[in-house]
Amino acid sequence: MSRKYPIEWHESSLANMRSTLDGIEIELARLQEHCDQLKSDISFLSVQIAEAKEMGKDGFDAERFMVSQR
Repeated sequence: MSRKYPIEWHESSLANMRSTLDGIEIELARLQEHCDQLKSDISFLSVQIAEAKEMGKDGFDAERFMVSQR
């Protein structure tokens, strides 16, 4: 059974929906930035690992090795 609500109720509901959407869009942008950073980190670490293996290294400091090439 459907119920009739005053226009003010619907306006309030609309404002709440917009507010929720704003928050979700901010979170989505933050998550996209985090995702992009992880992709970049993964890509560079893969290059570091390959280069270290090619050089015959048995380990490396990821924060220092090849950083100038990043």
